[in-house]
Amino acid sequence: PIEQVIAALSHANGFWRDTAQRLLVERQDKSVIPALRTLMTSGKTPLGRMHALWTLDGLGDRDAATLTVALADQDARVRAAAIRIGEALLSGANSAEWQTAIAKLIADPDPRVHLQVALSVGGVADGKADAQLEALAIAHAGEPLIRDALLSGLAGREFAFLTRLTSNPAFVTAKPGYDGMIAGLAGCVIVENKPGKVSALLTLAATQAKDVGWRQDAIVEGTWAALKAKNSKPGSVKLKTKPDAWDSLAAVAKLKAKTAEIAQWIVWDGAIAAKPVEAAKLDPAQQKRFDKGKERYLTLCVACHQFNGLGLAGLAPPLADSEWVEGSEQRLTRIVLNGVRGEISAAGVTFNVEMPPLGTALDDMAIAEILTYVRNEWGNRSAPVETSTVKAIRTAESKRGESWTVEELMKVP
Repeated sequence: PIEQVIAALSHANGFWRDTAQRLLVERQDKSVIPALRTLMTSGKTPLGRMHALWTLDGLGDRDAATLTVALADQDARVRAAAIRIGEALLSGANSAEWQTAIAKLIADPDPRVHLQVALSVGGVADGKADAQLEALAIAHAGEPLIRDALLSGLAGREFAFLTRLTSNPAFVTAKPGYDGMIAGLAGCVIVENKPGKVSALLTLAATQAKDVGWRQDAIVEGTWAALKAKNSKPGSVKLKTKPDAWDSLAAVAKLKAKTAEIAQWIVWDGAIAAKPVEAAKLDPAQQKRFDKGKERYLTLCVACHQFNGLGLAGLAPPLADSEWVEGSEQRLTRIVLNGVRGEISAAGVTFNVEMPPLGTALDDMAIAEILTYVRNEWGNRSAPVETSTVKAIRTAESKRGESWTVEELMKVP
């Protein structure tokens, strides 16, 4: 009888459990789904509940209510299985609710659950998923398997994630595994071997402040190790221009040996100089905001958008003479708060970007300062951005959990 087969899912012998699951899946008898859901939600043995969950998956039943119960199961194996089976819900109609439910498991006491969160969420490329991966990196970077899982899911987005971590206040103080996380991300950028990202990586390393020198060490270490592992030949990585601030990075005494080797593997022609322009005319309060914004820009933004505001080919759009910078402050502020993804044109050049959101890392005043700076530097001449403006937009978009597309932004006045 089918009832005996279902009961065998909770048998003490693994062969019985596996055989029962196989028979139920092979038969594809959907009439057993209610009984399996009951076993999953109220079964007495953890293994029985887990086999019921996997059998439901084999029958094509991924009931959100049942999976939600499984996420709160007392046994870590059941919780991990629920995350794995529920991956389809991460991109479905109720993806925001499911992502919120999984986010709670970042603080789970069992490392198996952390690992499954990293593996499952890593394949979802949106702002909310990246925020969860960021929280995982902060909480569990000391676990090597978690670091590897995070890196495996970020394919092509490693540099964006690296800039996200280095802009997070939690990554100011070195903790176990933080250096390994940053070095691993840097190494992935080298393996990807896209000149714009490699240049941005070196600029990011060069512009790390002294109080976060450990991050500079980690980026250089990851870059050097990846190049060495590839058995790189002199000139094997070619950049169009010399990375901004490279000379200052190469002058760091403790890094000289490795930067000297990096400079043999990575070559460039000449740097592009920014055109001299007349200073913006700002009142004292605006000038103070501009000056503070410049400091923040040189810490957070310069790696991608460069000292001269010209951006990086294939990676970061220019800010100088950009219609996005000099146009609507409503659109520009939303980009900084929530990020932007997809194809975007700036100053006559088209990019396919994945800019991470900075709203969680920066307060309203910091964003107003940075935007005031970029809207009045490199020849840009647009109205400074007020802190009250940023606050109002943040409040209006408080429920938004993903980055913007150009199509969405163009609907904003």
